Amino acid sequence: MPTARYVKWFKELSKEDIPIAGGKGANLGEMTQAGIPVPPGFVILSSAYYKFLEDNKLRPQIHRILAACDVLDPAQLEPAAEKILAAE
Repeated sequence: MPTARYVKWFKELSKEDIPIAGGKGANLGEMTQAGIPVPPGFVILSSAYYKFLEDNKLRPQIHRILAACDVLDPAQLEPAAEKILAAE
């Protein structure tokens, strides 16, 4: 798989890339393009995360764990997160 689908350099990013690069990655892109001194770097895109979930068949497990808890209740989220981290 070409890494270009999963990685972008800061200089390639702007605020329009928040959905694929996250807020921090997009802001680093904006600062780079504005000429603010930012060390060269890159962002691993959300497409890499989704590919990882797909390849490891984790999405159904995550949905099952989250469906069993009230995501608005912080006391339930920590144990759910631990179950997700332990999922295989």
